[in-house]
Amino acid sequence: MKLASGKTQMVLAQLALVTTCLLLCAHGYAQEAAKPVRSAFYVAPDGNDEWSGRLLRPNPGRTDGPFASITRARAAIRALKAGGDLPGPVKVFIHGGTYRLSEPLVFEPQDSGTEQYPISYEALGDEKPIFSGGRQITGWRKVEEGLWEAEVPEARSDEWYFRQLFVNGRRTVRARNPNEGFLTAPKPAEPDPRSPFHFKPGDLRKYHGLDDVMLTAHHFWSCSYMRIADVDEEKSLVTLNGALHYSPGHWFPEFRYEVDNAFELLDAPGEWYLSRNLGTVYYRPRPGEDMQQAEIIAPMIHQLVKFAGDASKEQLVGHIHLRDLAFRHGDWIRRRDTWLEGDRFVEGQSAYRVEAAIDMRGAVYCSLEDCEIAHVGEHGLWLGPGCRNNLIAGCHLWDLGAGGIMIGEKPKREAEAEQAAYNEVSDCHIHDGGIVFHGGTGIWISQSHHNLIAHNHIHNFTWSGVAIGMQWEDMHPNYHHNVVEFNHIHDVCQMMGDDGGIYTYGNMPGSILRNNLIHDLRGARRSVRGIFLDGMSGGLLIRDNIVYRVLDSPLDPATKNEECPNVYINNIFAFPQNKTLLWNKRYDGQDQALHNIVYGVENVRYLIKPQLPAENYTRRVNDNLYWHPEAEMAFNEQSFAQWQALGFDTRSIIADPLFTDPAHGDFSMPLDSPAWDIGFEPIDMSTVGPRRDVKWQPPNSEERD
Repeated sequence: MKLASGKTQMVLAQLALVTTCLLLCAHGYAQEAAKPVRSAFYVAPDGNDEWSGRLLRPNPGRTDGPFASITRARAAIRALKAGGDLPGPVKVFIHGGTYRLSEPLVFEPQDSGTEQYPISYEALGDEKPIFSGGRQITGWRKVEEGLWEAEVPEARSDEWYFRQLFVNGRRTVRARNPNEGFLTAPKPAEPDPRSPFHFKPGDLRKYHGLDDVMLTAHHFWSCSYMRIADVDEEKSLVTLNGALHYSPGHWFPEFRYEVDNAFELLDAPGEWYLSRNLGTVYYRPRPGEDMQQAEIIAPMIHQLVKFAGDASKEQLVGHIHLRDLAFRHGDWIRRRDTWLEGDRFVEGQSAYRVEAAIDMRGAVYCSLEDCEIAHVGEHGLWLGPGCRNNLIAGCHLWDLGAGGIMIGEKPKREAEAEQAAYNEVSDCHIHDGGIVFHGGTGIWISQSHHNLIAHNHIHNFTWSGVAIGMQWEDMHPNYHHNVVEFNHIHDVCQMMGDDGGIYTYGNMPGSILRNNLIHDLRGARRSVRGIFLDGMSGGLLIRDNIVYRVLDSPLDPATKNEECPNVYINNIFAFPQNKTLLWNKRYDGQDQALHNIVYGVENVRYLIKPQLPAENYTRRVNDNLYWHPEAEMAFNEQSFAQWQALGFDTRSIIADPLFTDPAHGDFSMPLDSPAWDIGFEPIDMSTVGPRRDVKWQPPNSEERD
């Protein structure tokens, strides 16, 4: 298919180069995995750190056998390296069972393998090792019908003040108001509208332990997390320990918020409360939970694993691989004196200020394959500054306090070696996130380039599915040449607004969004799009995507970037709830929309500046097929003939594409479809989503498809 501009041809050439580089990178991983093992250590729950770690199981006399901890195995490898170069690839085989972490597992530059002799920590056969940052709470006793308590004396001295609780592998809810949904406030108070505000009578009380009660303020695309200073029940006025990021009523007439962590709010099954003063945790069991038999775990640490490299000092952690391991039970902001900005915390768009359970800095040629990250209070994993050529594949990330995987960072780094780049996230299942920090997204990229995001299944997030960019004015940021392809994204954007299945923000030349399946983004707020090109988004090739059943437009180029236009080719956009598709919204019309199918849309919008001659637009939008099975379509509030007279869609048609079953997501077409007449090419969705089974599944089969 011949494209309409030289810039588009250049983008496709860049895609070929990026794909070649990524394939070579993947080949490198295959070569590492194929190398024979020269040294092996073993770790087991019944092991002993005084033993050699060289035996698979304890010997009959229990004088030697496997290690008891992974940190001991790490020390053994350090000793092995101290004697000279590694004798060969090193593997640490880990038996199934639960290993409690009282502090993060840290890999430093001295723990690195090499390209020739990598180091791996992996499950033994089909066994399932679980590394938990939590501790089991026992000694539960019944207080009254439906309420139980247990002693946690460390809470009184802040040695152990946790913010999450898990019962039989399920997250519970810290006592909150309301039990479902949100409270709403009618107006702010004067003179400072960002801190005190009026609440509806009866919504708030002057709770016991008021300085531990948290108020979460929902803005538009982010939240503020505040502690309460005072509640005046008579005046229905609440004062916070700090200023909200946006004042109540700034974005919407009614301000949404919720409060949690007060004993008085402990009124529903599945809720819990920890009293700092009494050192006692309370819990109301769900139906069927036996408190005498239940496994009840609270996290002790918030980070579980750290790759502690520093690219700015050329101190890197390299060639370390984690395989078939589970990492669970990480808290969020462990102590209240670690809150940012004093007594408040503003997560920032996409919760970029929040940390991660697995934190990687200065990591190169490392990988996590077939691992699980679950029951954590922050992001699942962060490939931070200096992380290059890493692989995250086949992993299962779920029950996440914030987002799934972060790549890069918000600040821009000029030194190439300090930038995150050439990483791959593929074949992962990432879902049920944004539980604590509601701006969390499935996969996030900022100031990072040449990454591949492919064949992932992302769903059930409060904000976006995939987000790239996050810089407005900078025309030359570091997030360029990223490829997002063959991902299945659905049921995201569930709580926040101004988001999308794929959200971009900023100039990103050479980046490609292709063969993604995005659907069912109904949203709780307005401005929920399928593919949302927000402020200054430019340089994107968007082709072969299927986007349907979204709250607002399936495509929204809400951009001002006139220097670096976008190209939309061979996509299917269908069934927006607001019945509108936006080809362009804000500038002079340099974007191109070619060979697309627009289905079930009543209004097609394209901003035309009257001072520009019509011929400026002649080739921008063309060779498209439009169809609505039940209504007549309008184009900028005019007929199709009037639209064509302006120079748009002169070769486009209005015709039924004869989709097989669009109501149920089947957009295949017969050989006699008129879509082939406009140069539309078949979109291959046969391999969308993970190409291999995810090893780790949630307990009790609670996973949502």
